[in-house]
Amino acid sequence: MQKAKGFTLIELVVVIAVTAIIAMMAAPSFAAMLAKQKLNSTTSSLMETLTQARNQAVLLRTTTTVNLNTEGANTALIYNWSPSENNTLESPVGLTSISFRRDGSASGITADTSFAICNSKSKTTKTFSLAVIGTVYATPNMDGTC
Repeated sequence: MQKAKGFTLIELVVVIAVTAIIAMMAAPSFAAMLAKQKLNSTTSSLMETLTQARNQAVLLRTTTTVNLNTEGANTALIYNWSPSENNTLESPVGLTSISFRRDGSASGITADTSFAICNSKSKTTKTFSLAVIGTVYATPNMDGTC
């Protein structure tokens, strides 16, 4: 008589149960990683939009504007930006748009301005700053909770 090869039903159930337990332990950390990645992506998107608008202002020698928390099609002189899912622009409060002059400097702000984007799932913020001269720079020491 030949011995049967393969798995028994009990062995298969045990392997599935162990796999399910490991997956349940990994799921919360995976969700936190996804929330952090969306926050990083949203922050990079705003930094990129501000930089593109500044570059366009210098290139065309005219004023360009970035409308914050606004969706819509971008034009050569007007850029729209809105945060992605579960992210909000927390500061600066009351600032709805930023304009860049033809020399690349920012109008509408009188000093270097910090931007903070908050993710409601991970309860963390990501910050960066916009200088009066129009350059965008990271401020990682100001990241925290919201």
